[in-house]
Amino acid sequence: MFCNRVQILLKPIFNSVKTTFRKYTPRRAVLYAPADNLKKVLSTFMLKVDCIMLDCEDSVVLSHKSEARLNIRQLLDQGKPIKKSNYDFGVHMNEPHSELLKLDVSAIMTGKHVPDTICLPKVDKPSDVQIFADLLNEYVKSDIKVNLIISVESPESLVNLVEICNTALALSKTSKFTLVGLAFGCMDYCVQLGVKISKTLNEVLYARMKVVTVAKAFHLQAIDMASNNYKNVEIVKNQAEEAAQLGYTGKKVFHKSHIEVVQEVFSPSKQDIALAQKIIKMFSEHQKEGKAYFLHKGTIIAMPMMRWAQHILELANAIDMKK
Repeated sequence: MFCNRVQILLKPIFNSVKTTFRKYTPRRAVLYAPADNLKKVLSTFMLKVDCIMLDCEDSVVLSHKSEARLNIRQLLDQGKPIKKSNYDFGVHMNEPHSELLKLDVSAIMTGKHVPDTICLPKVDKPSDVQIFADLLNEYVKSDIKVNLIISVESPESLVNLVEICNTALALSKTSKFTLVGLAFGCMDYCVQLGVKISKTLNEVLYARMKVVTVAKAFHLQAIDMASNNYKNVEIVKNQAEEAAQLGYTGKKVFHKSHIEVVQEVFSPSKQDIALAQKIIKMFSEHQKEGKAYFLHKGTIIAMPMMRWAQHILELANAIDMKK
């Protein structure tokens, strides 16, 4: 398999430059579905998507919150739903400023089986992460650790983002979660700015860049905002390409027609994989000769390019293992 070839190629590099082959869970497309709509929920498990995120928050009206939790709990009580390909089972809970989060945690996180990942929305300050950590410690009695994605949706959150991440990493040592990513939510952010979302997305460029920069500084995945354009897949593709160019690793999607194009954008191309394999091989050879860098077709190949090649092959390996 491809993943075995990747490990063979990378092994001498790891030995010489002291890097490691990381376990990576792709979240190229994060498909949202309202958890109170059981028909929609069940239909998502028929789709080939990296991450299914069952929403308990904005897409569920207050009177249906209990039904949403019950649907998720009943699914999990039967074990993680089986799909033809591997996937990440996520739950988007309610915000930490409300009592609804406590109800979410007590209902969803107390069974034999729990979600792979939790997305915590509207995290504005470090104390919001503390609230979530305390709830997990109170209700989760097993030794499980759930993945945590923090959703950035306000100017306050942007200002506090580094401190939020530092707090989350510190809490992860004693709590029941592991911080794995940051997600950007544009709707609430734009409301607080007092602006409308335009076709150019200029009004959210700073926020998108801040989120992805902090995510990469903390070695986290960065999930871009969803496109509100359901019908024009070309616009979705353009937005995904822009996000990928900024450094994002995935994108939220609200419609199944967006999955394929988004996952393709966030996948390494065959050309990049071939180049990465060549760089890894050449780098190993030059390392043995005591050379820290070399020229390849007029381009200087040094450690940064080797790191890029390693990332490309790790991602390709993770995607291949999902099949």
